[in-house]
Amino acid sequence: MSYFRRGFALQGRATARRCTGFSNAILISVFPILQHVSSARMFYFFAFMMAVQIGVVWRWYPETRGTSPGSFAAAENRKVTGFKILP
Repeated sequence: MSYFRRGFALQGRATARRCTGFSNAILISVFPILQHVSSARMFYFFAFMMAVQIGVVWRWYPETRGTSPGSFAAAENRKVTGFKILP
């Protein structure tokens, strides 16, 4: 069951697909240029983008909103070591 009307949901998926395709095209065209200029700059660029992604997930995603980063590490350790099964 969907929370949105079918036409609205399909329109949202189409928009998301266009945005993903556009951003992938930019990445594919920019990556070789940055790699040629400096490998270290490419690493710093992706490290910065990962930090932005972590911030967005922590701030706006409802599952993680307001959760401390330490609790993420504790939950991951429990999942890996098998002390507690997480959903």
